[in-house]
Amino acid sequence: MNALDVALLTLTALLVGMFLPVMVQLYLTLRQVRAELADTKARLEPLLQKIDGVANVSTAIAMAVTAGIRAYRETSREATTHDQSQEV
Repeated sequence: MNALDVALLTLTALLVGMFLPVMVQLYLTLRQVRAELADTKARLEPLLQKIDGVANVSTAIAMAVTAGIRAYRETSREATTHDQSQEV
């Protein structure tokens, strides 16, 4: 081994020695984040299902109100037309 090989081997050892703890810490942090995300998802899923149920009920109420308003307007028009035809 010549001096250049020794220098490259030393540089490689230093880089691995510096980056290995960083990579291990990054792995452990990402694993913790993944676990927290799974826990949060498990807690949020029932709430999202409730919100979806409320949205379905709200949609049904809105449709019923709209249908009621249309029916009222239709009966008002029919009554007005019926009254006008009796006046003539």
